[in-house]
Amino acid sequence: MSMLIVGALGTGLAGWLIARTTLSWTLGLLSIIAIINLILWFPNLHYRQTQNISTTATATAAPGDSPSVWRLPTAWLITLFFGLQSLVFYSLLTWLPSILTTQGFSTIEAGNIATIMQVGTLPAAILVPMLVRYHYGVPSILGLVFIGLSLAVVGLLLPIQSLLIHMILAFLIGLGCGASFNLAIIFFTSKTQTGHQTADLSGMAQSAGYLLAAFGPLAFGLLQSLTSSWISTILTIAILSVILVLCGISIHRRDTIMQQKTQ
Repeated sequence: MSMLIVGALGTGLAGWLIARTTLSWTLGLLSIIAIINLILWFPNLHYRQTQNISTTATATAAPGDSPSVWRLPTAWLITLFFGLQSLVFYSLLTWLPSILTTQGFSTIEAGNIATIMQVGTLPAAILVPMLVRYHYGVPSILGLVFIGLSLAVVGLLLPIQSLLIHMILAFLIGLGCGASFNLAIIFFTSKTQTGHQTADLSGMAQSAGYLLAAFGPLAFGLLQSLTSSWISTILTIAILSVILVLCGISIHRRDTIMQQKTQ
């Protein structure tokens, strides 16, 4: 939640700064914040400690006891789920203000709506861990993802320039993004049996997933340049979101990354 809150504040602050200064000054300020963060992190390198793992724990959870997660179909499915949700989120975060300004909203209004989208991710940080415990928890979460990342995204095509309606749509989109992200994190533990598997799956999904997500904003920017419209981008994101939901359903029906589908 703290990560999401700071991210939402950053989006709102960026829009406010750009409107009052320039994009270059805004990027420079954000770069300074990143450099300060890096400097403050360096002292932590002196406090790294290697924990002693007991013989029993090593025997029951050694990395060599199971095949590499890179060879497991369910692990790849979870990686695809993580990558798609990241791709959709970062693409929307990148281009939503531009989409809104072409619809007649000011830079400040577009920035505020984008901030509402990130604020919408916050409830999911609490709801998803609560819902996932119940029998119909994961299907309910995937329902939120479908509503937010398919229906609400398509809602951006409505020929209505209403700040309130677009704020509601942005909140639903954020709720869908937050639900998919938190569910992806839960898959790391619920679909593994040992701590080593969890760490390996998390590393695989986040490395390959974020690599996939990195192409999203660029690809959609090129698509907009080729079509001179955001309609194709919005529809493509909605379609990818449907694939994301179907991927989540398939993962939910499987037991763990080491086992076949149960249904």
